[in-house]
Amino acid sequence: MSALWRFLQDHLVPHEGNGHHPKLLRHKHLFGMSALLVGLKMLAIGAPILLPGVVSQATAITPSAIVSLTNATRRDQRETPLTENALLDRAAQAKADDMVNRQYFAHEAPDGKTAMDLILAQGYQAKLAAENLAVRYTQAESVEEGWLLSPTHRENIVNPEYRDIGVGVAQGSYEGKTATFVVQLFGRVLDAAAAPAQAAAVASPKPISPATQTWQDILTGSLRSVSQAADALAIILIVSLLLFTLSVKFHEKHLATVTEAFMVIGMAIVLRLF
Repeated sequence: MSALWRFLQDHLVPHEGNGHHPKLLRHKHLFGMSALLVGLKMLAIGAPILLPGVVSQATAITPSAIVSLTNATRRDQRETPLTENALLDRAAQAKADDMVNRQYFAHEAPDGKTAMDLILAQGYQAKLAAENLAVRYTQAESVEEGWLLSPTHRENIVNPEYRDIGVGVAQGSYEGKTATFVVQLFGRVLDAAAAPAQAAAVASPKPISPATQTWQDILTGSLRSVSQAADALAIILIVSLLLFTLSVKFHEKHLATVTEAFMVIGMAIVLRLF
């Protein structure tokens, strides 16, 4: 404890042992604090812009990519991977094509048909089924992360009751802009002894578009929050220490030292405003 006290005295309080010149106010320390403030500000501005582009591993939106990412998520949750089912694939593709052709983005088509209608029309005798939709994403990872951010979509992805998966992808325009429609269907067939009337309705969470955060958005936001917090903390700490040091036995400090310290404080305030 005495060592810590001596360290604080030497750096913050003028006394005979440090020549009445606190080490915190010495030129090299003031220069170091200035460099730290500038460096943290550059990090706060630059990291959220540059780093996501470095770590991004863009994958084209294809049915196989969506299936692979979904099963990777299930494995992470220690759930059994889903089996791609040709009937669900055809139903999902029919839904994706229908949304492009009739220009809508919803679980229910303009004529009232749902994913369950398409699933049954393909001959898949569903006991349970669910549908996830997405539009305007540009890479498979973004689609998966967007769904995982939504509790209801995530529940479909990791639900242990589902056994099969089908994915449809269609390119077109939507509301005047080029768009990729993604349909993900989950299912479980009826037991052999069960009657078709026991088929459940499709679990249909609200469709998502990039208004929901993608994984890049999350990473960028996290980097921005961390870097800005570090920047703010450093400014508060440095300014507080300098003001405290300047306030102790103020008359014993050299004018040049005081001026330089206030310049660092001023720089910290200016940097904080940006």
